[in-house]
Amino acid sequence: MPCTCSWKAQVGACVGRVSTEKNLDAFLSLDLPGTKVIVGDGPQRRHYARRYPDAVFLGWRTGDDLASAYSAADVMVFPSRFETFGLVVLEALACGTPVAAFPVHGPIDILGGTDVGVLSQDLRAAALAALAIPRTRCRSFAEAFSWRRSAEAFLSHLAPIRHPAAAGDPLPTPAGRAGVPAGDRPAARGHDGSDREGSDPSADPVRPSAAP
Repeated sequence: MPCTCSWKAQVGACVGRVSTEKNLDAFLSLDLPGTKVIVGDGPQRRHYARRYPDAVFLGWRTGDDLASAYSAADVMVFPSRFETFGLVVLEALACGTPVAAFPVHGPIDILGGTDVGVLSQDLRAAALAALAIPRTRCRSFAEAFSWRRSAEAFLSHLAPIRHPAAAGDPLPTPAGRAGVPAGDRPAARGHDGSDREGSDPSADPVRPSAAP
């Protein structure tokens, strides 16, 4: 179902998995003007829908529908306190939507020191303050996080590994490979446990035939 975008006044959206660890109560219980919208699905969706009947639960969205939901929101409220990064923060900014979040790992790694979102332990104050942020500023900021820039940032953190041979240490050679004297190689064993070193390969019952 496409986003109808017919909500009243300001729209606060939260995008992500609808589950307990996402701390959605911190958003849904806020005294904010307008409509609270949850985009996403998860095991706690019915629970939250019953507990907060005034909120709109759009369910799972992808592609243009997801972008439409981001763009329809006046602020994206990100209540989670335990994130490794928080990709939805960047997705919201790419759609021109400012972000309000707690000052924790994930949001602070993206929004810290910027003017495209508000970080505060008072999530309501952060959401209201974020409403004043120009959408064009958010979009411009997100454009710096292209796949190319991300790949370049990753490569800049890599360091070459010194090959052991370069330090004068010979690499160990697995038995049976070039460089290991034949007398030092372990003898092959037959199915009966007999020593088969030097046996005729054509007599090997486990050697596959090259013929079709």
